[in-house]
Amino acid sequence: MTTYWSECGHKVTVVTLMDKPPDFHRLDPRVERIRLPRPNGLLVRARRSLSARIEHRHVPADRVPAPSSEPGRGERRRLDGLRAAYRSLVRLSAATVAFVTRHRLLGRSREVYARLLRLCYWRVRTLRRVFVRTKPDVVFSMLGATNIITVAASADLPHRTIISERNDPSKQRLEPPWQDLRPVLYSEASAVSANSRGALASMSAYCPEEKLHHTPNPLMLSERVDTCERSNAVLFLGRLVHQKAPDVLIDAFARFARAMPNWTLHIAGDGPMAEELHARAHALGLKESVMFHGTVADPTPLFTDCRMFVLPSRFEGTPNALMEAMAYRMPCIVSDASPGPLRLIEDGSTGVVVEADSVDALAQAMEKLSRDERLQHELGKAAFDRVQVFGIAHVGPVWDQILFPNEIPGVSMMPEARS
Repeated sequence: MTTYWSECGHKVTVVTLMDKPPDFHRLDPRVERIRLPRPNGLLVRARRSLSARIEHRHVPADRVPAPSSEPGRGERRRLDGLRAAYRSLVRLSAATVAFVTRHRLLGRSREVYARLLRLCYWRVRTLRRVFVRTKPDVVFSMLGATNIITVAASADLPHRTIISERNDPSKQRLEPPWQDLRPVLYSEASAVSANSRGALASMSAYCPEEKLHHTPNPLMLSERVDTCERSNAVLFLGRLVHQKAPDVLIDAFARFARAMPNWTLHIAGDGPMAEELHARAHALGLKESVMFHGTVADPTPLFTDCRMFVLPSRFEGTPNALMEAMAYRMPCIVSDASPGPLRLIEDGSTGVVVEADSVDALAQAMEKLSRDERLQHELGKAAFDRVQVFGIAHVGPVWDQILFPNEIPGVSMMPEARS
């Protein structure tokens, strides 16, 4: 989207709240990048003070340690103590804000809670300073906690604030205080978007209908090779977290492999379940059949080599990985847990839908699909046709109407006319 907006003549700035991990996608060179500094000023000053005290204390000449950029053991202990105290303060602040918000102890005014966040959270204050300095026309944010931080930082500033849910808020519970703040502050945004109708339905309980907009995920489409030779392989691409249900997939593949021993499972992605999943595959005797690729910068070879794509999530928004697999003409299997994937996959027509958390149903669907090459081809072609409407040429103007509602759709703007 940032590349699309740059090509439309907008001045685009991307602000990130984290320095790690490194960027997964490469930004267009026309896009300005701002990284918010972390709240380590106190720790830095403490370290410098301790280093100075160590450097100037009286030490016999024959016991002067060799110069080192590393802090001494005592200094490290003091710094570790400061870090622990800071983390405790953050947790206490989160719990306090969550309690105050849940019980509306400060009344019903949403502006009060936005000011409370500015007092308690460094990211809100720091992000607000960025907005004041850069003077954007539109600020666009994604994901729950970041959306709330952005709304709070934007309070009383003249720009439009657009927030976007990319998951299913009826099933995704945020950490405190964000879960309690979501229904309080989301409606303060100029517009609230989501990539699934189910998410919009969930947010209609606390957001005015006129502010809710369906904004599909953009998909970069290109010519896909339909005649490429594919191996007998199942592909999973996503974060290794409970939401995505990779544990269900491994259990189902173990049953599937008994009937189809010449198939392999490729798992691309990383996350907190990685170690558990390795152990699970090993315990099920799948050490040679399950390939863990970790984070993959370019999954194209996996999309073109594997024969089917499986995403058995316990809840979803509208997953990009699924759309990309469909664009590569892969027959796809998804769960029935959330409305988002079911907007893309119609059982027996554009893919296969199975019951969420059902190992048996998933194993049977994989076996049925693996034995029918004609069905694989038909579902892959139908999937490819289905996602054509998500190309940037179709989706870009939808986003434009939300971000720039006063502009005529389809008219490009002069460079730096909007930011």
